[in-house]
Amino acid sequence: MLPAFSKRSGTPLTDNEKLMIINAHNYLSKVNFPEESHLKSTLRKRVAEALGVAEKLLRTKILNSNKTAEQVSTPVLCQFLSENGYTFSKWKLLRASYHKRRVENIPTSSTKKQEIVEWLTAHNISFSNELRKPELLELVQMHKEKVSFTCVEIAKQYGHEVFYTPPYHCELQPIEGVWAVVKGEVARSGPHPNLLSIRNTLLDAFKNKINSKVILGLWRKTLKNAKAYFEADENANLIGEESDDYSDTDDDV
Repeated sequence: MLPAFSKRSGTPLTDNEKLMIINAHNYLSKVNFPEESHLKSTLRKRVAEALGVAEKLLRTKILNSNKTAEQVSTPVLCQFLSENGYTFSKWKLLRASYHKRRVENIPTSSTKKQEIVEWLTAHNISFSNELRKPELLELVQMHKEKVSFTCVEIAKQYGHEVFYTPPYHCELQPIEGVWAVVKGEVARSGPHPNLLSIRNTLLDAFKNKINSKVILGLWRKTLKNAKAYFEADENANLIGEESDDYSDTDDDV
C-alpha cells in the first residue's frame, strides 16, 4: 500500500493516481527506458507509457474529452466574460471540429434509414418515399446547416454572435502566430534530451516571448490581412460588374 498523499483540494490520491505520478516521474527521468527510445514513439504512446496506461484507453479518454469539453467550456467562458465586464458581442473562432459540435447529431451512413427519414421530417424537408438511403443522405448534407452549432447557441444566450474564419488561412489566426513564436523558440534551443526539457522551454517561451506587445502586433497583422482580403473581394466584384456591362453593350450592338 502506497503512503497517503492528497491533492491541493485536500482530496486523497487514489492508488492509480499515485502510480501514475511514479510512472510519469520515472519516464521523465528515463528510468527503465532505453536511452532516447521514447523519442521515436508517437506523442500518444509516450503519454500512455508515462502514465502507465494502455494507449487505447488514452485514445478513448482524449476522444471523450474532445466531445464534451465544448459543452463545459463555452458556458464558463461566456459567464467569465459577463462577470468581468467584457461587452463585445462578436466572437471569431477557428474552424476546428471541436468548435463545430452541433446541438443535435446529423445522420450519417451508419444511421438507419428510418432515423434519417424522421430527421428530414422533423426539419420540414420534403422528400419522396421512393428515395434510397444514399439519396436521403444527400438531402441531409444539403440541409445540415439548418442545425446550429452548440457554441453558437450558448453564445446567443449571453448576447454574443459567433463568426468562423475560413479553413487553411493561418494568416487570419493570431493564435497561429503565437504558436509560431513559441515553437520557433523551442527549435532554436534544441536539441532537447527529454520531454521535460521541451515542456520547460515551452513554458519559458510563453512567459518571456509572448507579451501584450507581441499579441497586439499579431492581432493588427491579422486585421491587415483580413482587410486585404475584403478589398481584393470588392475589386473582384467590381471587375465582374464591369465585364457584365461590356457584355450588355456588345449584345446591344
